[in-house]
Amino acid sequence: MILEVLALMAVTLVLGLTDPRLARTLRMGNAGTSRRFEVTLPTEAQRTEQVKLGILRCGRRCAFSVGAAPLWLVLLCLPGCADSATAPSGPQPQSGLAMVTMPIGHQTFTLEVADTDEKREIGLMSRDSMPASHGMIFVFPREEPRGFWMKDTRIPLDIIYVAADRRVASIHQMNPFDLTRVNSAGPAMYAIELNADTAKKLGVKPGDRLGIPPEVTAKE
Repeated sequence: MILEVLALMAVTLVLGLTDPRLARTLRMGNAGTSRRFEVTLPTEAQRTEQVKLGILRCGRRCAFSVGAAPLWLVLLCLPGCADSATAPSGPQPQSGLAMVTMPIGHQTFTLEVADTDEKREIGLMSRDSMPASHGMIFVFPREEPRGFWMKDTRIPLDIIYVAADRRVASIHQMNPFDLTRVNSAGPAMYAIELNADTAKKLGVKPGDRLGIPPEVTAKE
């Protein structure tokens, strides 16, 4: 019964908003009885003022006049205005990992930090894409020969192995889902994964020193 009352009130409110000339009361029979439900609606002037206020809060994103469009069309626009005003801009991280920015070649990258065994094991698995200026840095507690493969990894990648002194040990390309182990050419404490061909475009080569932030350390 309560749900029926609420449904009637909602229908009445919608009808009243779209056409104020319609009757503002409904009658519903229930088990041989008749109950009367009345809904008090704002006046046309009050509704228009509320709509104008909502549009102003949207920062003029709904660029039309209230008087030039049906009231129901204005009301439909307002939720979209609110969404566009509050939606975050720019690419967002795809994980809960900490992030750092660092220069690689002539470009600055935002890197997700994989600094534990669990985070390093997951890496960039199951990603469908990655922004051009993003990547992931794997941080290990010790410098030693490293090897990566592409299990459950959908996007082609460059991997840059970096020694403890922050010099590039070797650079390799890795193909999606390839289970072949790609080994570093020397001991490495870091591995940086970027979109495929990025290292070549930036001119990064073995022996280059990278500006890995000092706070990027492994958590054993």
